[in-house]
Amino acid sequence: MWSENYEKIIFLLIITIAISQELFAKINYYPWADLRFRYEYQHNFNIKSYGDKPVIGSKNDGFLLGRVRTGLKFNLSKNIILSLGVQHSLSWDTALTNDDFYNKKFKIKNNPYKVYFEPFKTYLQIKNLFSIPLSLKIGRQLIYFGDHRIFGPGSWGNTGRWDWDAIKFSYKIKNDFISIYYGRTILHKFNQFSYNHRHGYESFGFYSSFLIITSPFKLKIEPFAMTKKDYHNNYKSEQGFYDDLNSYYYGARVVVKDFYNFVFDTTYIKQVGKYSKDDIDAYGYHFLIGYNLKNLLLDFEYTYGSGDNNHNDGKIKTFDGAFGALDAVLGRMNLFKWKNIEDYQFNLILKHFKIFYVKAQFHQFYLAKKRDAWYHNSKYYVDKTGNSGSRIGKEFDVECKCKIKKYFVIHTGYGHFWPGQFAKNVTNSDSGADWIFFQWEFKLN
Repeated sequence: MWSENYEKIIFLLIITIAISQELFAKINYYPWADLRFRYEYQHNFNIKSYGDKPVIGSKNDGFLLGRVRTGLKFNLSKNIILSLGVQHSLSWDTALTNDDFYNKKFKIKNNPYKVYFEPFKTYLQIKNLFSIPLSLKIGRQLIYFGDHRIFGPGSWGNTGRWDWDAIKFSYKIKNDFISIYYGRTILHKFNQFSYNHRHGYESFGFYSSFLIITSPFKLKIEPFAMTKKDYHNNYKSEQGFYDDLNSYYYGARVVVKDFYNFVFDTTYIKQVGKYSKDDIDAYGYHFLIGYNLKNLLLDFEYTYGSGDNNHNDGKIKTFDGAFGALDAVLGRMNLFKWKNIEDYQFNLILKHFKIFYVKAQFHQFYLAKKRDAWYHNSKYYVDKTGNSGSRIGKEFDVECKCKIKKYFVIHTGYGHFWPGQFAKNVTNSDSGADWIFFQWEFKLN
């Protein structure tokens, strides 16, 4: 089945390249590409387990990830852009198998490490609709805004956390914009073409940004709202009934910059709706205060995602982050989701123009509710008595990114996690975890 689709895609790519010179001779077009390879070594953890007695996979795993994203952009006219792209992601020597990524809600093996020749950034964009600053983008695309906490592409993952088949309208005047979209998220079944199987979530929503004050400091407000739905009757209520997911989010981000070298950034998001027969009543928020000294930034962050101490009252109080990134906001080791979490974070960031970047971050993680789970693996890492407390552990990460000449980027880093009492009890392991990576990337824009 896949081999037939594979051959079709390769054939279409060859034909497209062969005829592009002739067919688009009078059209302005250019290639784009993003090729990267990353080696990772994980000690006493993986993306499914923690500790020296893992419930899935092995306690030590060293593997290589490779990904190519490439395509062509055609300026069909002054206001019409056609993008044709493809993504191909591979992994070598991972201890986790494709079967380990079976998702019960989607009833599919959604592999975050590999996908074979999928459409990527394949869309039609029309600008200045009706002679106003309104644009339309329809097709496979990335949807991301702000600090990627609510909407983020999740590009660190080898296949990408959030790809969309969507239609999006954007209206922009100077520094202000509003984007409205309807779309469905992509699932990565590595050996089957994505148009031949179901999508993940369905969503309708908007994100906006308004610069309210420009002097003596900058104040920006970003209201947003969206849905997150799945109509496949695979969600189990606390009483054991199966039904759909109908979740609704709303909130806002507020950013203050250039206030005597200080920056303030806060986000609040409320989640309501239905999880099967249960009512959703959850929330999350984030706060940052930072001080900028030219090329050096010091900041403190606090992130909270509500939890649920009672799993028999027909109410879901555990916040489920919308469509945001994970590694960029809750530690680089990907041990945490924005669910039942308290995160105290300190950062030190050193930048040298756009050439050199170093970031060190320290996290102290707690459960928001101690009878709820640690959502690195909620099936196993939970103590419903609450006797294990709420202290999950500490994490330290340091990473360095350096741009070499024009097209090459070297990115490397190290992370260490010290387990707290809760993590030690539920994983039956006192051992810490280590992570190291080295990444080489070629970018052609």
